[in-house]
Amino acid sequence: ERNYRADGRMVHERWDSNGNSGEYSVIVGSRFAVKVSGQAASMDELKAALASGVNVAGLEATAAAQAK
Repeated sequence: ERNYRADGRMVHERWDSNGNSGEYSVIVGSRFAVKVSGQAASMDELKAALASGVNVAGLEATAAAQAK
């Protein structure tokens, strides 16, 4: 289990190598929590699922617009 900052966002990773499952979550725009979880070959696969399935830039733009 690991928590860190990447590109100004809080990130949480949890990986179970015995079951090849985990979760990857990101706080976007200090407002939205986005999480993917499930079985995968690696953590990179979960990260790719989030990147391809969620418009993170759009969420950041929405958060910035609501903050004004």
